Amino acid sequence: DAIDFFIVCTSNTTHHGQFIFDKNILIKNGVLSSSAHMGKRALRVYPPCSRPLSKEAIRTQKWQSPYFLPLSKEDHADLTLTRQLFKQSEIY
Repeated sequence: DAIDFFIVCTSNTTHHGQFIFDKNILIKNGVLSSSAHMGKRALRVYPPCSRPLSKEAIRTQKWQSPYFLPLSKEDHADLTLTRQLFKQSEIY
């Protein structure tokens, strides 16, 4: 596909943020399809403020955490972290 990144916004009453996933990390974690395997039909995200209980959810949160960009109350993002998330992509 021509899609390079997936951005997923999350929010609750006190925490806001975005996950910025490049497609290669989603392929690596079995979310997107590749020539070697089928992907999943849905994606659950676990922001750092969530406390998953199942072992699978905890493992998922662990690999997702580096791709989370917290937003301030004013919806401002750390520009340095934003650039890092886009640069760490294996695509560019």
